[in-house]
Amino acid sequence: MTVSYPFVDLSSGGNFDGYITVADKVLGMVDESYKIIPGHGALSVKADRKGWRDMLATIRARVKKQVDGGKALDAIQKLTAEWDEKWGKAFIKPDRGRMAQWPDVKRRCGERPEVGWRGGRM
Repeated sequence: MTVSYPFVDLSSGGNFDGYITVADKVLGMVDESYKIIPGHGALSVKADRKGWRDMLATIRARVKKQVDGGKALDAIQKLTAEWDEKWGKAFIKPDRGRMAQWPDVKRRCGERPEVGWRGGRM
């Protein structure tokens, strides 16, 4: 995927780290001469995939820092601003992309997500 933030289906066991892990695997399998056909988006190259992966990892680290610091969900609203123009206009909008990470990170830190999250669904 190179056109949107990822859809993380928490209710089916999906997690944000899975996208980063798969992106790392793909990056390890290709070189600059390869063309990558994503499930969503235009034909891409390794640099495109790396940019998407780095965006995911950066956002993930920012969300985790907020959770570790005891911040509430409201605190993460601006964490994706630098990528919203590029990746926030397709299927997964910025607010949904951020909100999907929040309960995932909280669960991995041993906490329960805030009220309003039912099985990871919004």
